[in-house]
This record gives sequence, structure tokens and C-alpha cells, in this order.
Amino acid sequence: MRRGAKPAKAKVKPKPPIAHKAQKSERSRVQDLEKHLAEAQKREAEALEQQTATSEILRVISASPTDVQPVFDAIATAATALCAAENAGVFLYDGTLIHFVAHHNWTVKDLDAIRQVFPRPPGPGTVTARAILTRAVAP
Repeated sequence: MRRGAKPAKAKVKPKPPIAHKAQKSERSRVQDLEKHLAEAQKREAEALEQQTATSEILRVISASPTDVQPVFDAIATAATALCAAENAGVFLYDGTLIHFVAHHNWTVKDLDAIRQVFPRPPGPGTVTARAILTRAVAP
């Protein structure tokens, strides 16, 4: 350096690290990991429920190769559990009419009502008939 020359000043002053920000981001990362772990455990539990239900239905099929009613009953029971529903119904479409073939946890009153409207052709009259008519989920 020449005599009398002053050293150049830094244009940007370095800032000291802030410890609490690092702790906050670390805490945030831990919370994110815990959230992802909980979601993965939920998905795993749901997959196990589905596998268990499928296994039970397959067991019923092998035990009743010529009688489909126990299979329909097992499907209704499994659907109720898998969907966390109060009840479930199974309908069979033969190409012309929709038949009510099984249920789980329906009241006598509801069973009497459903048996008055089924069998029926696909159409706008019920959610099930609309779903079959449109081949889509019916509102």
C-alpha cells in the first residue's frame, strides 16, 4: 500500500447471525417432519384397513364359491368400516334393473323404504339410479 492511502471500507457490513431464527427454523423443520410422519402413518393405517377388508372378502368368496350373498354382505360390512359410515348398501345392476342386494346397519324402516323402490331401472329417481345412469358419482 502506498503511504497515506487509506484501506477501502467494505460496502456491505456483515450482520451477526441471529440465534433465535435458527432455532425457529429448526423447530419448524421438526414440526414439518412430524406432520409428514403422521400423514404417512395415517396412509399406512388406511392401507392396512383396505388390505384387511380385501382379505376378508376374499376369504368369504373362497368359503362360498356358489353363494354370492355372503360376499355382498361382507362388502357392505367392509364398506361401512372403510368409509367410517353409519351404514352401507350394495346394489347390483343386471343391465336392465338395479337390485338392492345387501346392507350393513340399516334400520327396519330404511330397509322397508328401499325395498319399495328397488328393483328399478337407472334414472334420476335415486342417487344410486343416477350414478348408474350417468356412470359417475351422483350428488
